[in-house]
Amino acid sequence: QQWSGINGAPTTMHGSFHAPLPGGIGIGFSGYNIEEGGILSTTAGKASISYLLTMDLKHNIRFGLSFGGGSQILDFGELDDPFQLFEEWFNEAKKSEINDPNALALGTADKSGVPNVRMVLLKGFSDKGFVFYTNLNSKKSGDLKNNPNASMCFHWKSLLRQIRIVGTMSNVSDQEADDYYNSRAYGSRIGAWASNQSTVLKNREELYESIENFKKKFPEEKKVPRPDYWSGWCLSPNEIEFWLDGDNLSLIHISE
Repeated sequence: QQWSGINGAPTTMHGSFHAPLPGGIGIGFSGYNIEEGGILSTTAGKASISYLLTMDLKHNIRFGLSFGGGSQILDFGELDDPFQLFEEWFNEAKKSEINDPNALALGTADKSGVPNVRMVLLKGFSDKGFVFYTNLNSKKSGDLKNNPNASMCFHWKSLLRQIRIVGTMSNVSDQEADDYYNSRAYGSRIGAWASNQSTVLKNREELYESIENFKKKFPEEKKVPRPDYWSGWCLSPNEIEFWLDGDNLSLIHISE
């Protein structure tokens, strides 16, 4: 066990500790008094507790926590399938989030290591990874071509939950890109042709003119081909972190 605190005494401390357990599991507590005998007690009921769990996909763990005269159960369910857990949380978010439950913060870094973050929309997921679509000439695509390491973060304020995903990006197949592109509205497919992402426009009229020109070029709504420079990226996860908040506590589960 590794102990740390502000008093420096081995038996009574106010601070945090981290206890590595068998099977690659680590549990950490913070903001608690650690008293002789290993008893945990809150300070005036204002302390918070957080768990950090790292594990392989074969572990099934249920968390229960009792404190302050009460009891609160935090349950991640069957943790051997993080994709199933993501789907369960995502479906809950669809019911409670006012707008865009599929919105996520996408983190990339360019070839010099300079980070960039922007919001995009999740358009599909499976056990292969998490997919969004964009112009392949955009800044984010440029980052990913030079450095495929990336992260996604979903935050659902209505649920007090967050999911963070870290992994590597690759392009989806042409067939997958075609299938999604053809499911989009006519205006969105025209926009894929008309918008040169991450380039400077002289004025707004330049974009409007481009849209009208492509509408003339592709007047039939069902016959707008996908541009070669428009496709999807799939994040294949190395790590998925699930975070949820409760009364005076938070809980994190990481699947690697």
